Amino acid sequence: MAAPTIDFAGFVYDDAGDAVSGAVVHIYDKNTSTTAREASSITTNSSGYWSYSHATPGEFDVEVVSGASKRRFKFDDKVHLSGIDVETLSVRGNEGAIAAIYMYADEGDDASDQWRIDAGTDGVLAIGNDAASQGTFVDHVTFTPNSTVASSTVAFKGGVTVAGDLTITGDDLIMGTNTDTYILVADGTSYNPVAVSGDVTIANTGAVTIANNAVETAMINADAVTGAKIADDAIDSEHYTDGSIDTAHIADNQVTLAKMAGLARGKIIYGDASGDPAALAVGTAGYALATDGTDLAYTNSLLAADYVIGEDAQTKIDFETANEIHFDADNSQIANITSSGLQVTGTVDISLDAHIDSSPSDETVSGITATFTAGEDLVRGEVVYFKASDSKMWKAVATAAGTMPVVAMAAADISADATGKFLLYGFIADNGTFPSYTVGAKVYAPEAETSSQNVPEETAPDSDGDFVQVLGVAITANSLLFNPSNDIIEHA
Repeated sequence: MAAPTIDFAGFVYDDAGDAVSGAVVHIYDKNTSTTAREASSITTNSSGYWSYSHATPGEFDVEVVSGASKRRFKFDDKVHLSGIDVETLSVRGNEGAIAAIYMYADEGDDASDQWRIDAGTDGVLAIGNDAASQGTFVDHVTFTPNSTVASSTVAFKGGVTVAGDLTITGDDLIMGTNTDTYILVADGTSYNPVAVSGDVTIANTGAVTIANNAVETAMINADAVTGAKIADDAIDSEHYTDGSIDTAHIADNQVTLAKMAGLARGKIIYGDASGDPAALAVGTAGYALATDGTDLAYTNSLLAADYVIGEDAQTKIDFETANEIHFDADNSQIANITSSGLQVTGTVDISLDAHIDSSPSDETVSGITATFTAGEDLVRGEVVYFKASDSKMWKAVATAAGTMPVVAMAAADISADATGKFLLYGFIADNGTFPSYTVGAKVYAPEAETSSQNVPEETAPDSDGDFVQVLGVAITANSLLFNPSNDIIEHA
């Protein structure tokens, strides 16, 4: 969508107060006078009036030329007035900037004296104040628009006091907590959501249920239960003659554990091959009960391609993927064990130590790594600095401040503009890239490449203006402990 046009207009008069006709008006980018931005010539009419509408946003100066006289109205001009009365006020923010109106009470010299109304680049209108810290505005009220007006929102960051009645035209009241089946109860000061407790429960549909066994004898008046209130075939066994209850008079699922014959501790009743109840013998200590699809048996080995163990579907250990074990928590995969190792998605808390292999195999690293984008072609073992202007890794050279300090080492060959793994701390071995180092010697940021590769040097930079930074120590002739120092000394 095109930005609103910027309208320029005015009148030009001479020192006698008479209208100047034919004066030429130019629109320039602010603080320049080389290229006029108007698409066609602008001149004043017989009344001294001129106008122009500019379609491109920007910051502009207006210059009026009449003969040898010039008058420029600069974009950076500012005025201080006791009052202003306008018919239309337009406040326009530049590209990427808010459009703001500032108000200062009591000279604005104390915290909370200053207010700001701004239209943000995200379309949100905000009203802010500097009560928390003078001159620093915090939004107190925000208006977030939506193409569907009913979906627009107004947010108050603090409390809202309504002196009159509060009318909600929608059907929902959404609070900070909206626990299912809670109700609002007043405590003499405010309404709070609380759970219904006691002998009744309430559903989120409003239905109230009396708990089983909640109605006690003391709650029923004497002789209040009539024959009409006793269901057919509902007389309890206490009304039967002893020994008169047979199988036909026992309802389904009415035989409790207390009424069953004794069973040896640890045994389980199951259906045998004949379909009759039988007691399963106690299994060996530590064994688990499993089924082969027909019978039950105790076993010390549970092997299947689709086992899932856990609290529920969101928190579990999952063996469903071949050759992998997934650990999920709160419906997200936190860790994954594969044939290549352990992958962890979240934070790893270590209470003792994290062991790093000090002798990795050739052309490998062992330590702390991170992924970055290479600014140029890099070979494993080359040291790099982080360029803030493009957020990429470039070869670090000790001869210039702009290419220092060394923050990482390429852990693999990485092409320009490609992402790759960089060693931040740890061990690296590379028989092809590294020169033959002296075991135990310190290595430094390089002054120049060695055999066309920007690898650490065993000799510290010694020319005036060079920057000396220790990058680690040689463990073998072709492996290093990479531990770049934060101390950088300029050689003078």
